[in-house]
Amino acid sequence: MEVRIISGNDEILERQDFYDFQISTKTIRPDFCHKDMTTGEQAIFFCVVCDCELKSVIPLKAHVEGQKHIRKAIAYKQRTYGNEPDPVNQPKKIKPAAPKVRVDVNQSLTQRLREYDGPILGLEKITEIVHPNDRQAPPFYTCGQDGCKSAWGNSDDMFNHVKGHKHIRNCLRVKYHDDPRVNSQNKNELIKKANEVCLESNTLLAPDREYDLITLCSDKQMYKELETRPMDWSEKKVQRQGQGKGASTLGLGSANANLTPLGYKDRGLFNETKWKDFKAPTLSETINDLTDSLKPELDQIKKMIEDDVEEKILLMQIDLNLEMLEIDLVGDLERPEYKNLLKEYDMFKRELLALKERVLKKFKPVTSAQQRSLDRAKYTDIFKNNAKALVLEIAESTLKGKAALDIQDIVIKIVDEKIMKTQIDNFLKKDKDWKEFVLDNKTKTRVETFARVYLLKKYELKN
Repeated sequence: MEVRIISGNDEILERQDFYDFQISTKTIRPDFCHKDMTTGEQAIFFCVVCDCELKSVIPLKAHVEGQKHIRKAIAYKQRTYGNEPDPVNQPKKIKPAAPKVRVDVNQSLTQRLREYDGPILGLEKITEIVHPNDRQAPPFYTCGQDGCKSAWGNSDDMFNHVKGHKHIRNCLRVKYHDDPRVNSQNKNELIKKANEVCLESNTLLAPDREYDLITLCSDKQMYKELETRPMDWSEKKVQRQGQGKGASTLGLGSANANLTPLGYKDRGLFNETKWKDFKAPTLSETINDLTDSLKPELDQIKKMIEDDVEEKILLMQIDLNLEMLEIDLVGDLERPEYKNLLKEYDMFKRELLALKERVLKKFKPVTSAQQRSLDRAKYTDIFKNNAKALVLEIAESTLKGKAALDIQDIVIKIVDEKIMKTQIDNFLKKDKDWKEFVLDNKTKTRVETFARVYLLKKYELKN
């Protein structure tokens, strides 16, 4: 890998080995690869073995972890040491298959789960179907969780399903339906979140789960349908064959209701029937779709900032949107449609960069001097409010019956101009932590004495 500086016309101005770059640069800024609009220069990452450019840290990380890059890097290193790597297309070495572990499907899902400590969600969506006349027959299961596509099978199939990350994601989608981050979390993040949910409800360990949530169904017809169901059965296939509305909530029904000719094969994108009424969008329609999609992206990022989403996720979301704007438009760029699109993109980019600056400022580490200043403002404000409440009480009892006097103005004058100035000046001489700037009993006595003397003297009152 190399780090290169290129000019506006793609001329390489400077290059540095990525190893040397990492020694001198411990942290790569999110805007490291942004183009300098004044000079036209831009920093990029260049993969020597794959001969490709990468213009952000996110695709750089994905690239170096990819199998193709790793394979080419290993081959490159082998050649460096004088060893020609094996041909790419040579026959693979046949490895003996690992012996299959036999599973007792007569065990129920509950029995399987009682031997497993880990996050299990959505047991209330699982239905256990048993044969009413044959208690020795193995049970079957279906999952009714939204998004699980009526997953079904024996106890082993359902055991692997409920502890899998896809089922966990679908359960978390329902629990956190207003949180878009669930859809973008990877397998490890989902299982970590499921762990947290189970710890909160004290259901992480096998003995603590509520297995009674699993619905028990004893129905001969349903059991027979599941027992004879073809292995390639799917909820989507049933719905496509016209049984989506009539099928039960368990997703039961014949896999083929003789509505499809034998030997028929849906050709997907190449199915002419699906495309017979298709009309390609005009250039104006396409550009309008692009510009209309910009505002929701901005609104989502703003909401994430308001919801205090962590800095890493916010910057990733902003950088992904900035990457989307790096497009090459072809054709007559003087056309009004293109001008409008470029104007919208430029405005969108400025707003994204402003949001990015806002995020970086928000999460910027606070220095010790800044923290001391924040502590001073916080604790002096608390002290002032407590002092005002104390002086107000003294003023009201001392000046009662004198309705013409403005008590509030008197309190502000005593606290702001007299007490606070003296207290802060004395505290600064001691060089203490501002957390110790409090209205303790000793200070209260001084404030009370000063307030009474001041009021008696100013308004010539008798003690």
